[in-house]
Amino acid sequence: MCLFCNKKFVASNKNHRFCSKLCSSRAWRKNNPEKVKQYLKKSNEKWRKNNQEKIREMNKIFVKKHTKNRNELIKKLGGKCSRCGYNEFTSSLVLHHKFRNRKPNGKWKRQYYHKLDRVKIEGLVVLCFNCHDALHKGEWVL
Repeated sequence: MCLFCNKKFVASNKNHRFCSKLCSSRAWRKNNPEKVKQYLKKSNEKWRKNNQEKIREMNKIFVKKHTKNRNELIKKLGGKCSRCGYNEFTSSLVLHHKFRNRKPNGKWKRQYYHKLDRVKIEGLVVLCFNCHDALHKGEWVL
């Protein structure tokens, strides 16, 4: 019987404890999480080192999409600070989450503003930097 999936199998050797290489490697990963973590860290660093140009391009694309979708959300929410009415530069406006649980589906997504349908617009408020800063310092309450 396989020690990982409990499936019955015929062992070709007395030392075989797993039904397949997949079960064997899954069991090893389960029993050695620190080694797996170290391996993944090394391979990630190696990939990043070898693909810096690709990473730069991906970041440029992300920033363009993020800015476009952020600006669309700001327009949908009125295009001005909901407290003081500031609307001169959209780059000076911030999308503030009214509620603490602001993660779509419980996980942070890098493409947060890319998928506008996942963002609950009712939970967002447009504020200028000054009003946003004052809100977080407790000078006023939303």
